[in-house]
Amino acid sequence: MSFEEDILNYLNKNLEKTRIKEILKYLEEKHGKINKVEFSRQIYYLIQENKIKLVENKKRSFISYFFSIENSWYLFSIIVITLSLISSILMSNKYILIKGIVVSPLLFFYPGYGIIESIYPKKEEWSELERGALSIGMSLAILPLLGLILNLLPIGLNVYSVSISIYIFTLAILFIAKYRKYQYEKIRWVIKNES
Repeated sequence: MSFEEDILNYLNKNLEKTRIKEILKYLEEKHGKINKVEFSRQIYYLIQENKIKLVENKKRSFISYFFSIENSWYLFSIIVITLSLISSILMSNKYILIKGIVVSPLLFFYPGYGIIESIYPKKEEWSELERGALSIGMSLAILPLLGLILNLLPIGLNVYSVSISIYIFTLAILFIAKYRKYQYEKIRWVIKNES
């Protein structure tokens, strides 16, 4: 059986629509290591012969993507930063060590994480370790800027203004990151069987 027949059979078995990466994975499981250039030529040939077609993946709305299980990182992030905000405002200074530990994700990780995720929405661009390191570095760069802006405003610098401004900034940037990831997912192309 040739690659062409394998690709068309796979598309027929999988609701006639799938991603290119999934077809490549299927062929590698069946035939071993595949030459990606040869695979690309085969896909191009099938498109030229009108046997398959590339279509935009528009099946999901932003709302369904927003509450999907695959993006539970966003909801988890909201829970963590909300708990950090509440503890920074309500927790007594008597428990300063616990307060510092609970508030540290809001201060030192999530602002930078949101920026990195919104700039680089593709998982392939950076490893998780690199993203984590960049997130911490970016957060450390953002905090002084937010402090400077707050100092220039009439509200000034206090625990409430700093906590709430970092919380609002982080929520906004995480929402932007979520939308950027949705846009990236939406424009991924899928292959559709035309026969």
